[in-house]
Amino acid sequence: GIQPYQPQGSRQMPGGPVIAPYQPAGARGRGAPPPFGFAGASSPSSSSFVPGAMPGAMAGYGGAGGFQQAPSAPVGGVGLVKSLVEKVASGESIPGPELARRLVSTCSGTQVSAAQLSESIAERVRRTYLGLDGGADADGALARLLALADALAQQDGLGQSTAKLLADSVPEELMSLQSSAKHRAVAGPMLRRLGLLKAPAAETVDLLGGGGGAAASATAGGQADLLDMGGPSAGPASTSNDLLAF
Repeated sequence: GIQPYQPQGSRQMPGGPVIAPYQPAGARGRGAPPPFGFAGASSPSSSSFVPGAMPGAMAGYGGAGGFQQAPSAPVGGVGLVKSLVEKVASGESIPGPELARRLVSTCSGTQVSAAQLSESIAERVRRTYLGLDGGADADGALARLLALADALAQQDGLGQSTAKLLADSVPEELMSLQSSAKHRAVAGPMLRRLGLLKAPAAETVDLLGGGGGAAASATAGGQADLLDMGGPSAGPASTSNDLLAF
């Protein structure tokens, strides 16, 4: 009669992998390698199984389903610049010469041009001016960004170029601080240094008024003196009349 199948030991081809012996479906437990599979291979039910990939090929790679999340890309130079500008607008960093030098140094070290730095600041200025950030103190944020531009204008090279480009890019937004009673006095000198605001016309009026007043007073004084000098000259005539009358 036909004898039942008796499993034999594992076999290995010369120079090849080890072949596991055949086992009936009922004799194999959950997670057991498939019949005539390579030793050490995992079943499709294991967590490392990847459709379309060889069983066991992704074992040890990590992550759910054998995949591992790719690391996040490092923040570039423009990202660092925008982060510093955002801190200035929110009030976390105080704009001034020290921050301007730090910003210029960051741009130089990360190959960020003056045009890119200017656009990063201008973008934040526009958002603040249009109220897109929902901040309660929009004028305060604009004043801090204006102070940053003024500090950059006092730096050589990239800083001055950035300030000039920024003044040409968002003049209306920065000039809107003139209508702020709280920031008008501080913003005026900075706007003048950026070339956005001319000297006040009141100074010219004072000069003209002072000159006109002095000339008028001198002319009036001269006329008064001449008239006064004419008075005493009439005195002797009256005296001579008195003598003749006598």
